[in-house]
Amino acid sequence: MDEVGRGPLAGGVVAAAVAVENPLEIEGLKDSKELTHKSRLDLEPMILDKVHSFSFSEIPPEEIDKIGISQASKLAMARAVEGLNIKENAIVLVDGPWKIPVELPQIPVKKGDKKISVISAASILAKLERDRMMIMLDEVYPGYGFSRNKGYPTREHVESIKKLGPSPAHRRSFKHCL
Repeated sequence: MDEVGRGPLAGGVVAAAVAVENPLEIEGLKDSKELTHKSRLDLEPMILDKVHSFSFSEIPPEEIDKIGISQASKLAMARAVEGLNIKENAIVLVDGPWKIPVELPQIPVKKGDKKISVISAASILAKLERDRMMIMLDEVYPGYGFSRNKGYPTREHVESIKKLGPSPAHRRSFKHCL
């Protein structure tokens, strides 16, 4: 499992969890940050075809502001795992150095999205899901460039916040959104 969206100023943090019964072997699978959008889209149907189960979870900006981005990331990952159709003897591979609040055995893997194919798959699905959410938010809150910047603090995005003020999609606890 993996999450995306810790650094953006807007939108939620999104986690994806995938369950496999056999090793996941898909050519070109790697950390979503190392792939183009088109490559992620090309890999998505192959991933969905080979996983036993998958689940998403999003923690919205208001909740991020209340509990902080670290706790929100862990909570999103836990909720994504809870949404899986998995067996009791499952082991959760978590991208990162921490465990998440679930009652299953876990192995935290630093840079797991670069090392373990099933974590890479979750990384790709999470990135695509969050990107789709940001494109929808761009339609609801025009002027911030969400479809281009995906909520990250680009120069254009920061300038739009200064000009328009933060939207309801912005994380008020993040410095550029105060």
